[in-house]
Amino acid sequence: MFQHALLLITASAITGSALVVFARDVGFRSVIFTFGVNWFLLAWAAITYRLARPSFGAAYYRSKPFERHGRLYTWLGVLVFKRLMHSSVCRRLFPTFRFKSSRRMLVPLEQALHGAETGHTIVFGIVLLLSVYALMRGWCTTAGWLLVFNMLINGYPVMLQRYNRARLDRVRRRQLSKARSDKQASRRSASLLR
Repeated sequence: MFQHALLLITASAITGSALVVFARDVGFRSVIFTFGVNWFLLAWAAITYRLARPSFGAAYYRSKPFERHGRLYTWLGVLVFKRLMHSSVCRRLFPTFRFKSSRRMLVPLEQALHGAETGHTIVFGIVLLLSVYALMRGWCTTAGWLLVFNMLINGYPVMLQRYNRARLDRVRRRQLSKARSDKQASRRSASLLR
């Protein structure tokens, strides 16, 4: 436990120091910084997740009623983002980023969704705070770029995770319903054989 805490503090200190040096070299107000800060923080979030497994609690990860059919996310363009993530360009950029779907993979897939969503949500919040800071300083262009990159790099992945979770919930409900009807049918068959 102590070793994990020490590693977490070290990773946070290294990321924070790297961001300060990066901001000093390229400028906090540069487009390069507004893009890069997301990736620095995502790397930090990945390390943090492996070490500490942060979670927002079960209620956060439960699909909300407005999410169950996916209409809002479809309207916001999540399916376009999903197609982009499945594209050959994305597969070349991120070769380890693979999607496997099967019934026995539902639990590991859901765990992966939780991890990805948690990391992207944390980074989304941090970059949103940086955007507010930039706006308060009067750096409207910087705040705008931070918001644009934040939505593309963190906002859409969070929405995609939530969209996928609602789909998984529908699959799970269908499986439960089928299992119940199969069980009832086998009971009826057994009673007829008596």
